[in-house]
Amino acid sequence: MSFYKDKPVLVHLALASAFIIIALWIILKMIASYANHNDILIVPDLSKMAVEDVDKLFEEKNLDLKYEIIDTIYKENFPKGVIAEQDPISGSKVKPERIIYLTVTSKTKEITKMPNLIDLSLKQATTILESNGLRLGRLEYVKDIAENAVLRQQYKGHEITAGSQIEKGATINLVVGKGINNKSIEDLNSEEQAE
Repeated sequence: MSFYKDKPVLVHLALASAFIIIALWIILKMIASYANHNDILIVPDLSKMAVEDVDKLFEEKNLDLKYEIIDTIYKENFPKGVIAEQDPISGSKVKPERIIYLTVTSKTKEITKMPNLIDLSLKQATTILESNGLRLGRLEYVKDIAENAVLRQQYKGHEITAGSQIEKGATINLVVGKGINNKSIEDLNSEEQAE
């Protein structure tokens, strides 16, 4: 008994420590009950589902989840107007009322501007086409001093000018010079006049 009378600081420290431990335990219990700590939902696979059907699915499976469309993209070989990506992914464990962020495929094809490929090498033209989301189609080689350079760019059989609006994924045909086999420009001109 004299120990406690001689050391009042230790008694106060022990009481304060006990109070802090009890207070932390109560706070953690309150947080756990407030956060529905034991309520966990599994995110369903929404891939290729129409956005209109998401609410119906959540209702059928009794899932207390929400969704938000954050982006629209064009994906080739993918149905139009459906979910392409979701975050969190399917199979994730989440709390009720969690927002599922959706990326939906565009109902129309994405548009780009036709680049100017004239006078570029075939390799450069191919790279620029791909970077603009366009495809290289048929190549037609014609005699020209500009060997391996693009002379004309065509879409659906007609010439297309740079800056024209065109759907991404479109196929562009190119007319490319194949050189004149070491002939001078004068020789080429005289051949053309003879024809």
